[in-house]
Amino acid sequence: MVLAKEGQKANWSKRPLPQKLLDYAALDVFHLPALRNILRDELQQRGRLAWQEQRCRWQIDCARSGFPRNDEHAWRIGRSERLGPRGQCALWAVWHWREETALRLDQPPFKITSNDFLIEIASRADAGLPEEAILALDLGRRHPRLIASLTEAVRTGLAKNPSTLRAVIAVAASRAFNPSMPANWRCRTALSPIATASRNSSISIPR
Repeated sequence: MVLAKEGQKANWSKRPLPQKLLDYAALDVFHLPALRNILRDELQQRGRLAWQEQRCRWQIDCARSGFPRNDEHAWRIGRSERLGPRGQCALWAVWHWREETALRLDQPPFKITSNDFLIEIASRADAGLPEEAILALDLGRRHPRLIASLTEAVRTGLAKNPSTLRAVIAVAASRAFNPSMPANWRCRTALSPIATASRNSSISIPR
């Protein structure tokens, strides 16, 4: 079963919602019961069901008390582990730039720029390219307004001492899945149930 995903980045704050988005939202949850059963069976087979149950308890607790703010490891987006020290420093800086820009503009971060965009900047920095080459990217319609602050962020990253990030990485690695950690911290470091069950497998939902 393959569902259309064009509604993922739509403007869901618009009212009234067009019928196309209403249909998208309805289809987005229609298959969830069957998907839940499939993933639960896979987690049970892999002995990871307890992880999923812990995550669910955390979600319930957070709904009661409010979700925690991003911790110091939140900038470690996908593929960041492939970067060297210079690239990771650049990624750290531009990720925080995106968060601050999103807050200032009252927009979700993905509407400022994508994770792929941040990784591209970090990869160019990691390759030792000069500032001009690192920033030879298009921010879209907001480019004239954002390029100056992005440039400052890249400069901050390039000037950052990589040893500070290495120390944080060591702490994160030593804490992962440590039973003595607070439960909510462990949950945030664990894989989501869907990623845990299906990272290396395909899922088919019976019609």
